[in-house]
Formats: sequence, C-alpha cells, structure tokens
Amino acid sequence: MNQCHRQIFMSIFLCCMLCSTSLSALDLSISIARFQSAEGPYLEFNIFVLAPTVQADPVNQKRSIELTVLINNARTTVHADRLHLTGPADGSNFNTTRRYAMEAGTYQYLIRAKDLTDTTNIFFWEDTISILPKPNQPRLSDILLLSDVQQAKEQSPMVKHGYILHHLPFNYSKAHATKVYYYLESYLPGMSEGIYQLRIRVEEAYKNRRNQRIYERIKKRHVRPLDVIVGRVNTDDLPSGNYCLVIQLLDDQLEPISETSTYFQHSNPDYELSTIQTKEQDKLQFLDALTDDQLHYSLRAITPRMSSIYIETANKAIKSRARSQMLHALKFYWSHTEPQNPQKAYNEYMQVARAVDREFQSGFGAGFDTDRGYFYLKYGKPSMVIGDRLDPIAPPYEIWTYNEIPELRQTNVKFIFYNPSLAPGDFRLLHSTANGEINNPRWEAILYKNAPNDVEGNNFMDNPRVSDRFRRNAIRYFEDN
Repeated sequence: MNQCHRQIFMSIFLCCMLCSTSLSALDLSISIARFQSAEGPYLEFNIFVLAPTVQADPVNQKRSIELTVLINNARTTVHADRLHLTGPADGSNFNTTRRYAMEAGTYQYLIRAKDLTDTTNIFFWEDTISILPKPNQPRLSDILLLSDVQQAKEQSPMVKHGYILHHLPFNYSKAHATKVYYYLESYLPGMSEGIYQLRIRVEEAYKNRRNQRIYERIKKRHVRPLDVIVGRVNTDDLPSGNYCLVIQLLDDQLEPISETSTYFQHSNPDYELSTIQTKEQDKLQFLDALTDDQLHYSLRAITPRMSSIYIETANKAIKSRARSQMLHALKFYWSHTEPQNPQKAYNEYMQVARAVDREFQSGFGAGFDTDRGYFYLKYGKPSMVIGDRLDPIAPPYEIWTYNEIPELRQTNVKFIFYNPSLAPGDFRLLHSTANGEINNPRWEAILYKNAPNDVEGNNFMDNPRVSDRFRRNAIRYFEDN
C-alpha cells in the first residue's frame, strides 16, 4: 500500500475519533515523518492533544497527560521517552514535537498517553515504519501538513529550519479554511548548483484509489544539498472529500525520480450547498416535509455514521436547532453519500436508528447516544454478543464481536462495555481492539477492581492482567471467541 493510501485508511478511524459525539476518550493527533540531517536519518513525532478529551485537574483546572514513546527494532528498544505534557488553564489544545536519531532499518513504534487526572483514560497506538539510509541520490522527505507557517524569530522545538510550523491535526482541513500548507525537504547529494523541478499535484482519493487530478503545477527550485520546501494548496474551490497531495522530484525530461505523498480531508459545506441547489434538490425534497424535531432527531441519529467531512456542519446544526442549518446538514450528507436514491437510504437508516433508540434507552438520552447504540449504528449489528450480569466481582458487562469491519480492514474485532454505575442501560465502552477506538491495556484490572488480590504481580495500578479464577469469564470470553 503506498503512503497516501495507507494514510487515507489511518484517517478513517483517526477522524472518527475526532468526530465522535458520544465518547470523551483521550484523543491525540499523531503526525510522523522521516527526515535527514548531516548526521543521518531521524524520525519526527508531532503530537497534538485534544484538550476536551483530558480531564481537568480540580484544583488548577489544567489538563495533563503522561506521554510514552517507544521505538523498537527486532532486537532491542532503540528509544524510550517518557514526559509530562500540561495544557494551558484556558482549556485550549496543546502539542509537542519529538525528534529521534535513527539508523536504517524497520522499527515498531508505540505511543501511549495517560490522563494524569483520570488514569483510566488512555490512548494507545502502535505501528511499523521503515527508515532509509542517508541518500546517495536525489530523494524527497515525507510531507508535513500545516494549518499555518511563519518565519521564526527565535529557536524552539516547534521551529524547523527557520519556520514555525503549525501542524494540521488529523490532516483535516475544516470548513471555511481556504489553504492547506505543507513542509518537506529535498536531498540532492552531488548537486551543487543549477535548477531542479518539482511536480506538485492534488488528486481525489477514495479508499484504495487515487482518481482524478484536481490540481497540478511544476515548480522550479535552486539546487541546495538540503532544500527546505514550504508551499500551500488553495482549498476554497475544493469540494468536501479525501485528497492526496503528491510531490515528485523530476529529472531533466520531467520524469519522476522520487515521490512522496500524504492524504488530507477537506470540508467545504458552502460549495456542497451550491451543488445541491443546482443538481440534487428534487431528490431531497422529502427532507423539507420533516418537522424541526424530526430534523434534529435525524441529525443526532446519523452522526455515528458521519466522517469529519460532515460532522462539523452537523454538530453546529444540532446545537443551534435552526431549521435552515439542520436541513443544510442533512442534505449535505445524503446528497453526498446516497446521491441516487437518498430518500430510500434515509428511510432504511432511520428505521434501524429508531430500533436502536428503543433497544438501548438508558434514561440519559436517546438510545443511539449511549456507547452501545453509537457503535451499533457506526459499525452495524455485531456478529456475536456475550453478556454477564452474574459475575460476583465485576459489574454487568457485554462483549461484542464483529467478524469483520470492512471500513477498518479488520477481522475479529471486539468491544467490551461495562456498567459501573449499575444504572439501567448505562453501559460504557471499556476497551476495544478496533483501530481508532478506546484501547485500554488495563481493562481487566478496571473491570475486576473489586478483586485486587487477583491481579498478577505486585502493582494493581500498573499491571493489567487479572488471574482467570472462577467466574472471571470476561477474560476468557474476550480472548477465546
């Protein structure tokens, strides 16, 4: 899978995390890029923390996390980094940049973040990456996508070759953003003077396909052994959707000798509204007949299925309850996702949503506002559900298994919900193996916190394993089915 396609897949679940309206799990945007210095290759981690997903300290109202970064090769741990990050008291988002010198090879990296106020609120991510040796022929670095870039007046970890880089969280360009900036480097060993050329291209991207070219230009650059490239893509005329930014280093015949790419998602509801008004209005007239309450209910029911392209517009409409905004958000969604027969698709979906509402009612809102209802609508009916209300130590819990979740490209995906409050229907997601959802390595210790003597080891807070004693069935259900 090439880099852009791989990153498009990553964006599916990263942006779903950003857009979730029912969960407040610790959420980070992680941008990882490979660069070269005079000493050799290095990895750069740009980590952006969504402050609303971190619990505020009750005394100073600041939000803090413990961040751990591990980088391993097949033999040993190459880098182990642990630090505390604290956001400002005003509750705004916060970020950090970490750089690690590397040698050529294949590595596994693991990122774990823990909310220091609520230590059960955990983020976990791991993946592999390959590092190339110092180049002996022309090559491009990875691309960093930015919301803004400025000339730096002084040095800081956020400064790179004289620029202050404001990273674009989740590679997501919000509504009314008119530009996406980018940063990369070209390495030109053996070249000391002259001109070289880059091809900069934006393509539509959908799942595993790069489609129509939207934009392309050739850019001439002066040769430098290390050339820092900062540019921008105008997005005000781009429809909402997934895009791939492709940059190629060209030879004298304009043939690519090195290529790098990255995805981004762009939301442009104003553009879509004008398109709807001219092309699809007749197919969407059925929505005009809905009452304001029906519009509001429908929007809330559909948000579990929405990607970041739609969720920003939908959330604003849900909050305002303005009829024009709610109609706009619904038409925007259904014209985009089901252009051939939006009324049929709407009716079929709402039939399921109303059934989910009834099934998972908890007294705290609609059934689809609960965690179980949310994931039922997001991923569909689970292949198997195992529930246990009789465990004498654990609160009631349910384990859901999906044989396959196509949009995540995963099989045998599991969720465990539990009801620590014992209130009717108040089941909360505790742990999942789904990419991009809550992954809590301590889920066993949390579920069986009333049996600390069953924890394997001496440290109840840090050791996630619980011995599989009589009626500790959750562990067996989760691992065996």
